[in-house]
Amino acid sequence: MGHWQSTIPRVDEENIRKEVKRFPVVMYTKARCPYCIKAKQLLDKENIEYKEHDLDLHERFHPNDHQSYVNGLICVTKQTLVPQIFICGNFIGLFSVFCSV
Repeated sequence: MGHWQSTIPRVDEENIRKEVKRFPVVMYTKARCPYCIKAKQLLDKENIEYKEHDLDLHERFHPNDHQSYVNGLICVTKQTLVPQIFICGNFIGLFSVFCSV
């Protein structure tokens, strides 16, 4: 039998939890996501300030830590889609849920 080695994926859940508590509204997005664009337009229209974390930019500037960062976000929200929206540190949901709030 060959050598078998298991790799446990790194998860940076702590950073995500800290980030969502720093601002009243936090949104994780991707640049070309139409629902992310709509969510930002809605917040802008209502003059609601928010902190955006663009996952595409994060990957470009932090390639070594990006996967653990995304794994942390998935661990916190149990979601793989964007936008992921937090209000007052609580995960509200994706765009469709956000629009109903």
